[in-house]
Amino acid sequence: MAKYEEMIKVLVTGGTGQLGMELKNSKKNPKFNFYFPSSDECDLRDIETIKKCLDQDDYNLVLNLAAYTNVDAAETDQESAKLVNQKGVGLLAQETFERNLGLIHASTDYVFGGKDSGPYNYDSIKSPLNYYGLSKSNGEDEVLNKNKNCLIIRFSSLFSEYGNNFVKTMMRTIINNKDVNVVSDQMITMSYAGDFSNNIEYLIELFNENKNIKILHFANKDYATWFSVAKVIYEEIEMLLDKDIKCNLNPISSSDWTSKAVRPLDSRLNVNFDLLKENEIYLKSWKERVRLVVKKVLPSILNGKNYE
Repeated sequence: MAKYEEMIKVLVTGGTGQLGMELKNSKKNPKFNFYFPSSDECDLRDIETIKKCLDQDDYNLVLNLAAYTNVDAAETDQESAKLVNQKGVGLLAQETFERNLGLIHASTDYVFGGKDSGPYNYDSIKSPLNYYGLSKSNGEDEVLNKNKNCLIIRFSSLFSEYGNNFVKTMMRTIINNKDVNVVSDQMITMSYAGDFSNNIEYLIELFNENKNIKILHFANKDYATWFSVAKVIYEEIEMLLDKDIKCNLNPISSSDWTSKAVRPLDSRLNVNFDLLKENEIYLKSWKERVRLVVKKVLPSILNGKNYE
């Protein structure tokens, strides 16, 4: 594994998202200088701000974590999703190519789900079911077509202690003793954002040393359903509080869940754990990581509520 002799300058778009926040707060990356421009300073919808941002320093790499991620809103605001997830990504890919900069781009399991069933390989035929997935799928194509020095990393059901995600939403619901219906027939993989930041050095080294790898799946071990995730959250909260919780988790079919966007019944990613291990990247099970996030987040959630 190659080792860097100088600090690597990495421009990171989307620094306020879960992946970006984990990088900002990570203490494990002494070899990297990460630069986090605001969305105004580097607006993917505006090529001039992209150019101006890249002009600020002699960067070694661009890490694009910016995205329009509201799956339901994307159904009615398709133009906004397209501008960021497809057109903006294309602008960034073209500009980084012209500057001879490598580009690592974050994508999603929702590029799959319309055909066949998971777990999906990196080269499985894409078939998004909703517009968010379509915009991200088209964004992947923009990257691959416009900057050959690229790596697309697909995440799945991203969660962390930052931002809005299923784990934190479910925690608040359970702590408030509210009964909740949880979809039990959608098969998923889970990606802990903290594992991305913890392994960023090795991911960048993998990118630099394996130019033939263009798409990588990054998700924790084992498969899940939203209901099985909710059960683990419930059990961990009860254990930490050492008391019974008056909340019922009710498994329901996805056909009984009303939403603007259709979700895949199976969007599981097939992760090449052997390849990751060869590059010193070790991912634990989603259950272990969900329990970790519950431990981290529970005190702050309790402090925000008069819980007895």
